[in-house]
Amino acid sequence: MQGSSPQAMSLARGIQPMLRELQDRCHRAVASTDRSDQRRPAHTVEGKLEQAQRWLANPGLDDNGLGKFICANCAVQAVSLVYAEKSIYS
Repeated sequence: MQGSSPQAMSLARGIQPMLRELQDRCHRAVASTDRSDQRRPAHTVEGKLEQAQRWLANPGLDDNGLGKFICANCAVQAVSLVYAEKSIYS
């Protein structure tokens, strides 16, 4: 099958609507993700600290509890590090 053969042209016409539909679905998915503004805890310590600082700067901001959760999580991790360090040097 060549690029300009009747079979290739027919195939191209057949998949064109499917590709448009896929593109539309991708655009809608990205748009709905942007609109949902659903945030998750960061994976790195640096990211978690940034999230905690953002929440501490504006604790009244409605972030569905993420800021409070991150602050508590950072505190637990800090305590764990202190205990781990104490046990190393004891």
